[in-house]
Amino acid sequence: MSFFIPGRTTCAICECAIEHRWQAAQLPFADPAEIGDLATLARRYVHRSCWDGWSARERYSQSAMSLIARSQAQLGEGSGVDQAQRIAWRDVPALKSFRVEDLMVLVTFDIAWADACRVADWLRDAVSLPTVESLGLPVETWQLRRDGGRIELVRLQADEPIEVIEVSPDRLMRWASVVGQLRDVHR
Repeated sequence: MSFFIPGRTTCAICECAIEHRWQAAQLPFADPAEIGDLATLARRYVHRSCWDGWSARERYSQSAMSLIARSQAQLGEGSGVDQAQRIAWRDVPALKSFRVEDLMVLVTFDIAWADACRVADWLRDAVSLPTVESLGLPVETWQLRRDGGRIELVRLQADEPIEVIEVSPDRLMRWASVVGQLRDVHR
C-alpha cells in the first residue's frame, strides 16, 4: 500500500515531490493486459495537474474502468458503471454507505445512506445556483470555489484540505444523478 508523505511522496508521472495532500490523487489499479508496464503505477500518487495533462490518461483510466466493470457485474443492485464517463458506484452495506469513483477526475468518495439525498441536492445546487453553502458530512466538509466557468470542489477533514478537484458542471450533475440513483436503492 502506498502512503502519502507531504514533500516526500513523488509523483508517478513527473517524479517530483508532491508538497501537499490536496495536490495529489492516487492512481487506481489498471489491467496490465491492456496498458502493459503502466499498470505498475497502480496505487501510486500523482499531481492532479500532471494527471490532467498526461498523454496516457485516457488509456489508463479506460483500463481501470474495465477492471472495475468486470468486478461490478458480480455486485448486484446498487452498483453500476458509466463506461463513457468513467464513473463507478457501489453499495457498501457493511458501512451503510455508497462508494463513488470517478476515474477521470481521480476521486473516490463515500456517502452514508442517510446523507445521499442531501449530497445529491447539494451537487445539483452547486451547478444551478451562483453560490452554495458548504456541505457538512460526518467525516468531511465539501466546499465549492468558482472562478468564472471553473469550479473547484474542496474536500476538508478537520478543516484541512485533503483534495482540491477541478470539476465541470456536467460532471457534478452526473455525480448528482449517480448519488440520487443510489439513494433510491435504500428508500
